[in-house]
Amino acid sequence: MWTDEQLKIICPRDGSTCVVAAPGSGKTSVLTEHIAQVIKARHVSPAAVLAMTFTRQGAEHMRLKLRAHPLLTDKEVESIQIGTFHGSMFRFMMEVRSDIPVLLSRQEQLACMREAIEKVVGRAKAIGVYDTTCWLTRYTKYVGTGAVEGERYERNIYKAYNHIKRSANRWDHDDILAESLEVLQSGSELDRWSKIRYILVDEFQDTNQPQWDIVRILHEKYHIPVFIVGDDDQSIYAFRGASPIFLQNASEHLFSVEQFLLTKNFRSCLAIVRAAEHLIQHVSCRIDKPLRAVSRREGYVRAINIHNEIDEVDCIKDILKICLPLSCSIAILARTRRQVARVWGALQRELRPLWPVLQTKVEFRTYHDSKGKEWDVVILLDTVVEHGGVNLMNDEERRLFYVAMTRARTVLVCLVPRTIDGVGTVPSPFLFESELAFATWSQEEVGDIQQCLMTDACHGS
Repeated sequence: MWTDEQLKIICPRDGSTCVVAAPGSGKTSVLTEHIAQVIKARHVSPAAVLAMTFTRQGAEHMRLKLRAHPLLTDKEVESIQIGTFHGSMFRFMMEVRSDIPVLLSRQEQLACMREAIEKVVGRAKAIGVYDTTCWLTRYTKYVGTGAVEGERYERNIYKAYNHIKRSANRWDHDDILAESLEVLQSGSELDRWSKIRYILVDEFQDTNQPQWDIVRILHEKYHIPVFIVGDDDQSIYAFRGASPIFLQNASEHLFSVEQFLLTKNFRSCLAIVRAAEHLIQHVSCRIDKPLRAVSRREGYVRAINIHNEIDEVDCIKDILKICLPLSCSIAILARTRRQVARVWGALQRELRPLWPVLQTKVEFRTYHDSKGKEWDVVILLDTVVEHGGVNLMNDEERRLFYVAMTRARTVLVCLVPRTIDGVGTVPSPFLFESELAFATWSQEEVGDIQQCLMTDACHGS
């Protein structure tokens, strides 16, 4: 049963569409239903529909949803051009160039970047895999934004890296977008795009400047209606050059565009939605939209004060004992991989007999890696700031915390250790912005979580 909000988006219309979708609002279901209606009601050939996502997982999920649609045949679904943004542009370049360079593997990219750094700063400054990986990430941000971060040798390193690639006649993934954009800006009439009648782009908040330019040129030059979906509140890839500004400004730049909101959250209980909405209101620049829970169950949300990382593991063990008999999904999330690895290792050591079962029931992920997923119980590790530590009070980090919070369906536990590795901490300011209740871990909290999960199980959640 579709809501009024969803039906307005599902029904095909003339012109372009911008959908701003809150977490848990059924975005993918609405998007796939819209595609089916475009093909059946508007009689657009499936082969003339280009649907782009930003991850292979997202593309495959869309394809699976369309295969299950009663209006579409398997042949029609296979005819739709579904893929990642990079994959779609790579296929385009293969049609216009016969000499496409081979893409570098990850190891080859690292070797090229390491060589570039050594050329610019000297072999005495040679760096390891971690730092080289950081330079590659910064290079991707540079390609996406055109801006450097102030390092003395930064531009020269990027020039050297590009020279090394060109000398070897190789591309990395950033070259796919850069070369595609150059071809589109050349003014040549390209037969491929005259055959496309509809373009859909999911997760549009993850768009960078070259991707926006590609969409805009295809829309304007070939008069292709564009259907974009995203949530500026979930834009968390600035380190790759992505920006929410392209979604925020889309309604001003697309022809005959209408903007719609999906505001109803079907995923989370009331307390989780309430806390998330309190937090996201503190973002300085965003599309104004409410976040409304469909569920009438309260759920459980707490910031739990504990002494240190040892108590953190003990608290998690207590929660796992509650969850394992109840057949609910669990995620342990942290800001960094190092934090995830520390708790993963501690639990493996202390719960060795149960580890085979735990591995099938519990997922360990970073906040970034949790995007697009959901669990009944979400535990956020180390929701603190070290005394004298890096200031993480910015909108990018605020949105990232929002994404982590909104993965939870029923229980959200934010663990707040007073010390980590002997260093004093203070609670994350985002906990106060979310207006979370603070508590000390006790049997009362254990009972509240158990009761909450059992109530949800009785309701079939």
